[in-house]
Amino acid sequence: MFQNIFTDHLTTTNWVRTSPMGFHYIHDMVLEIFFDTSNQIEVYRKDERIGTHYISVLKDLEDVLKIIC
Repeated sequence: MFQNIFTDHLTTTNWVRTSPMGFHYIHDMVLEIFFDTSNQIEVYRKDERIGTHYISVLKDLEDVLKIIC
């Protein structure tokens, strides 16, 4: 199973692992994050891709979460 500091952070902030490299979060709308690589994520809202982000440090992921949640 894919695991790193980013996936650990997601699981401790109410995101649920849906696949080895995918997570979802429900709050008014369905959001999903899929790890393309260990440092690239795709963000989906209701099955529509809303962005791709490169994350190299935990703050990068936190910034993305602030924007989408």
